[in-house]
Amino acid sequence: MQRGATLFVSGTVQGSLAIEEGAAVELTGTLQGSLHVDQGGSALITGAVQGSTTNFGSVVVDRTGTAAGSVHNEGLFILRGRQGGGVTGPGEFRVEAGGEIVQPTRQEDGRDVYEWTY
Repeated sequence: MQRGATLFVSGTVQGSLAIEEGAAVELTGTLQGSLHVDQGGSALITGAVQGSTTNFGSVVVDRTGTAAGSVHNEGLFILRGRQGGGVTGPGEFRVEAGGEIVQPTRQEDGRDVYEWTY
């Protein structure tokens, strides 16, 4: 995605989403794939990411948001919603009020399965 642009996603996207420096995404829908945020880029998630997240910029999983998948963080990752999956990287991972790291409920075919109940 280009510098200076903001992408609003309210439906379902299947595939990868890359946010470049100066660009932003507001995800109220579902991303079924990977999210990559470059340094200087940002993502606000009030919907769901079902896949890995690589962050060099700023990612906020807000109160209604979920991130199911591994996170490699070299930027700022703020969790106010729910996140399930491994977290690596030297970036700042901040769990704020209401944020929750969810453990998998079971395994199917060698992969972790998360159930998001509210």
